[in-house]
Amino acid sequence: MKQKKNIEIKFYSICYDFKEKHEFDLSYLGETILRNIGMAIYSGNGKKWGGESTFSPTTHNDYDKEFYRKLIKVEPTYKVIDFLDYHFNYFSANTNTKESKELFLLNIQYEILPMLKNVRRHVFFEIAKDWLNNKRSVIEKKQNMIAPKKIRKYLTPAMKKRLQAEVHSICPFCPNSDVETFEFHHIDGDRSNTVYKNLIMVCPTCHAKIEKGLIQKSEVFNKKNNLSMNKKGKIDGIGINNNTLNNSFIGNNNIINFNLKKQDERKVFPKYPVGSIGENVIMYGYSKYLADRYADFRNYDLKLKHQKFNYASFYGKVKKDFKAGGFFHIPQSRFDELVN
Repeated sequence: MKQKKNIEIKFYSICYDFKEKHEFDLSYLGETILRNIGMAIYSGNGKKWGGESTFSPTTHNDYDKEFYRKLIKVEPTYKVIDFLDYHFNYFSANTNTKESKELFLLNIQYEILPMLKNVRRHVFFEIAKDWLNNKRSVIEKKQNMIAPKKIRKYLTPAMKKRLQAEVHSICPFCPNSDVETFEFHHIDGDRSNTVYKNLIMVCPTCHAKIEKGLIQKSEVFNKKNNLSMNKKGKIDGIGINNNTLNNSFIGNNNIINFNLKKQDERKVFPKYPVGSIGENVIMYGYSKYLADRYADFRNYDLKLKHQKFNYASFYGKVKKDFKAGGFFHIPQSRFDELVN
């Protein structure tokens, strides 16, 4: 009969009643276990010098070793897969967290596989490693199947006019001015993200080059940023002198008038240096997103070891490698180097 005792067992199915024991269950080790402290030397007549034995609380590490000992005794060898599945399913069924399956797999990867690697019969290590990779592959496929699909949002006529005015009816990457054939590129690749800062109007040829990587993402980021800001002032409004226009496209014969409003001449002290990625809204957001994602993955790996990711150390290393005053003080010219 499986029941909780004073020690909480995380990963394995433990049997507390021998009569109801499954062939793959681990034996209950008790609340304390006898441990040897120091090195003992025995003479030929059995006399012992040095070394002590004492009882101490049973830990999860003790059950990892018990799991390992049970696994290498499984016969026939192909049943090792059934043995791993048995404990994996037990832990998944008795843990309510979303990360339960991955936690078990991480425990196999970092605790059990290193012990199996030292076994003479290397087949146990190979079987466990293949099982681990297959299990992760199956889980990933299921997650991709149930992942909600992002719905493409269509642009409003007002947004199309604004984007066309931004590029002055000329492709920002080439001299093409056949505006009626122009397309709208989603900078982050998410077609459901139709905010103004994520869109840029380009000709079909350049759009294809962007999608194929012939025009780098960083170049698109820079171009969008330069188009959005005006050195002389801030774009206050857009006037179109053709009152008969009733669609989102402006023909080549139409003139766009910009009413420029000078910015307040009060001194403004920038938070980040001129030319740094911190000054560029798009570069700042993208680099911060990558840094946060990296921190999430590292925290996940360190969770089993009860450790936390050191943000200061990470940002300090990047700062040192790029010889910059801070993470977001890195020059825009080195943006590609940072994100890659």
